[in-house]
Amino acid sequence: MKYRIKCNDSWGLFFTPFAFLNMGGTVTWVIQQKKYWLSKWETIEKFDNKVDAYIKYFKLAYNLNVKKTLRFPHNKEKGKKVWCELTFQHNNDPINPEYTYIVGYKPRNYAHYYHACYSGVSYEEALHRLYWDLEIKKLINKNKKNDDS
Repeated sequence: MKYRIKCNDSWGLFFTPFAFLNMGGTVTWVIQQKKYWLSKWETIEKFDNKVDAYIKYFKLAYNLNVKKTLRFPHNKEKGKKVWCELTFQHNNDPINPEYTYIVGYKPRNYAHYYHACYSGVSYEEALHRLYWDLEIKKLINKNKKNDDS
């Protein structure tokens, strides 16, 4: 089966007589599947949150468990850990197009990422890079602990 993730935005409803229906703006993220080569895309699930949609999409499409929150060592206080959330950021920078899609972990109300990856193509590619970077980091830390013992 093939899977895809799609964003449905109803900003165009603002310019109609029914603008009152779209007061808060409705952006939904939809996961769709295609069972056969000539079949149509069927909607599996709808999400209001981009993070939840991509976590579910990676589980279905690639069988990878992406965590919504992770603990990282604190920047300034040694021995302390900080909970960081998965966030997505989109930049429209014409000078550096490779930094268009940024996916990373950072604490709430914090400006800088603890760990992030970027892509000029899509959020999906940036999330792949982030996932595998963290997996490699885990393996390196595990080997360091084994070597120290």
